[in-house]
Amino acid sequence: MITPTRAQTRVLKAIQNSSRALAALLTEAAGFDGAPPPQWFGAYQHHAIARENLIAAATAGAVPAAWLDQARARGERGIGWRADLYLTAPGPTDWDRVLRDLSEDVARIREWEALDAAHQQLHHGPDTTSASLRTNVTALSMRTTGVANLLGLTADQATGLWGELDDLAAAGAAGLDGVAAEQIRHRWHTAADTDTSGWAGQAATLATAGVDIEASPALPAAQALRTAIASALAPVHALFLAARDPEFGAALDAAIPDIDQQSSSLEVLFSNAPVPDEPFSGANAGTVPVFQSAQVRPW
Repeated sequence: MITPTRAQTRVLKAIQNSSRALAALLTEAAGFDGAPPPQWFGAYQHHAIARENLIAAATAGAVPAAWLDQARARGERGIGWRADLYLTAPGPTDWDRVLRDLSEDVARIREWEALDAAHQQLHHGPDTTSASLRTNVTALSMRTTGVANLLGLTADQATGLWGELDDLAAAGAAGLDGVAAEQIRHRWHTAADTDTSGWAGQAATLATAGVDIEASPALPAAQALRTAIASALAPVHALFLAARDPEFGAALDAAIPDIDQQSSSLEVLFSNAPVPDEPFSGANAGTVPVFQSAQVRPW
């Protein structure tokens, strides 16, 4: 018999007990004379959403699907969690999926932290107008931390997957290297508008089940990562300044004449423009213009 880890046991217990509570509520509803009261619906929704969030987080943390199904089925039969309950032998784990998804979440945290640091750089400090991206980073970080702890990832294993603190900071800064301020603002708002309520709900249910969502050996502390990325980030420039090169600057300076006290001309001169006394030359030069009759409708 395969024994679940302590973190897996806590999650399975919470799922089974939530399923038992839902079964009890359904039994209670059968005895009502008419529709259940609002309190009943609130309790049912609370347990149902918590169970689904916990199952989603457990699946991300590689808790075997067979164990999740057993815990749910036993709870729905009114059986509470007991440590001596038998768990069936699980099927193979899709580690490629589990570790790929977790690594993508870590990369997203890294990207969002870099965007937030660049955005603060543009605002010369924290942007007090919106904390939406900070809220989203926190939700994703807590959920990712909980999943890493559910997996039992060590610091060495995490180093092989996405590196240490310096590696994460360098990759986050490199992702914005040469990106113009306008694009950073656009990407910042896209990240800030991302719906992270699912991650927040999963993090909350993991914490309620007793899984740590604040710290993990596999991930650097949030503040440490934020500081490291901000230190590694290059100065951010606007798109116009980033695109400008010496030849463009010289051409612009030559095209715009100096304005002195004797002249009020604002004419911009270009190297291929004809001089004032030079006649226009072209295929139709010197011909009399011919206008089409207003009665003719070529269309």
